[in-house]
Amino acid sequence: MKFNYGLKEDVPIISSGRYFGTNHYLHNLHILSNAIIYNKKESSKMFHKFDMIFSKIFAEAINDYTSSEKEKISFDGICAVPDKPGKNNKFVKITSEITKLINVENLSYNFKCTRAYDNQKNKTSFTERQNNIKNAFAYERSLSGKNIALIDDIMTTGATLKECIKELYRAGAQRVICFVLAFNQFDCQFPSSDPILNTNSPLFFNSQTLKPFYIGKEREYNDYLTDFFSKLNKEILQNS
Repeated sequence: MKFNYGLKEDVPIISSGRYFGTNHYLHNLHILSNAIIYNKKESSKMFHKFDMIFSKIFAEAINDYTSSEKEKISFDGICAVPDKPGKNNKFVKITSEITKLINVENLSYNFKCTRAYDNQKNKTSFTERQNNIKNAFAYERSLSGKNIALIDDIMTTGATLKECIKELYRAGAQRVICFVLAFNQFDCQFPSSDPILNTNSPLFFNSQTLKPFYIGKEREYNDYLTDFFSKLNKEILQNS
């Protein structure tokens, strides 16, 4: 995928998956969506537990892009979308690990969010999100001639990425390529429900093994999905 939105050139955006929000009917079935949420939730036992896995996902995506791109682009460094002032930096370990895995410079330390802004989730349109985050970022050094891999966890409208890209170009970057863990999907107000557990079954992870499971009877994730889709297919056949 590429987007422009008034930038000096089209910017490629590479996603490693999809993100289903908590109101989406696939949310409770989707490991990546839940892992992204738990990994940045400070009150969760899974806080930062997926950093190494996410680092490997980003590193593999960046390597795949450099090896497949016709221009054979070589990245000089990586930057993560900065967190708001006073917030925990959700990418500090991830960017550190990526630099070890693919031998590029971590340039995130000079990339700052300069002011607080309203939660982007409360803004429904791209224009609202763009205005909300306008001029919120600053890169404090020169990036003259450098090719930058910009990373973020979820892309919804692209307003935040656009503002970051503009600032990296202002600092002198030659090219910016974006890598995200997932593209956000439109919400649907129909969460998956399991009659055996008698609840809208949230997905959890073992904090030691990172293995997914469902609370209640502590059903294994794979067993649950096998049973779930078996029942679904049976119902489809009966009503076809």
